[in-house]
Amino acid sequence: KKDTVITVQSEKIQKRTITQIVSATGKIQPETKVKINAEVSGEIITLAVREGQRVTKGQLLVRIKPDAYQAGMERAQASTAMAEANLRKAQADYTRAKELYEKKLVSDAELELSKASYESAKASFDQSSASLKESKETFSKTTINAPMDGVVSQLNSELGERVSGSTFTQGTEIMTIADLSRMEARVDVGENDVVLVAVGDTAKIEVDSYPDRKFIGTVSQIANTARSRGLGTQDEVTNFEVRILIMTPPGVSFRPGMSMAADVETETH
Repeated sequence: KKDTVITVQSEKIQKRTITQIVSATGKIQPETKVKINAEVSGEIITLAVREGQRVTKGQLLVRIKPDAYQAGMERAQASTAMAEANLRKAQADYTRAKELYEKKLVSDAELELSKASYESAKASFDQSSASLKESKETFSKTTINAPMDGVVSQLNSELGERVSGSTFTQGTEIMTIADLSRMEARVDVGENDVVLVAVGDTAKIEVDSYPDRKFIGTVSQIANTARSRGLGTQDEVTNFEVRILIMTPPGVSFRPGMSMAADVETETH
């Protein structure tokens, strides 16, 4: 009873394949998705899509009430037309003054005054043109078209709702468009294991929604920057996001946010 018992494991010697595995859990997300944000403020007067609808690039998604922006654009057009007329007059006066100056019929001061008037009119025209361009750009943002082919995976706004937006801040998020034909698994891998994973490694993926099936994927991206949880505590965990492109079989429909687990095969001997 005083002897120390040492447990041993015995195996029959034979040639076998050993594969090193890194296991991780995460969520399924589209490889490409675009958030549609309002760039101008106003009321949504047209909401041309519903959640889950497939859209094509350039298709109308949303129209924001344009009245105020249209009025601003028309004011800028009138101001530019007036500035252009003043510029033409000032240019003609300056050309005539130069011709008279060459014939010594006007003084240096009169020529300089004409030149200054022309340059002032040109600066005013340039400023009006810039304002017109800006107001046209703002007016165009009242209509939002699909930037890519995809599916409306999330719709956050409703018809008649007021949204806010400006050039300098991120506006109200109206919807998200995603390409659901190319899905990827995004998993968190610990700092000790991430050095074992390489782009191109094969992964076997289990999705909670398909409990009896395994899917194949390929590591497509490994984050360079860590994400820490519980910073400064004893439970601090440092992970790196690894993205795995999934080969989606026919008849399988993955949805964004589905839970999954992956075994990444990092090395085989």
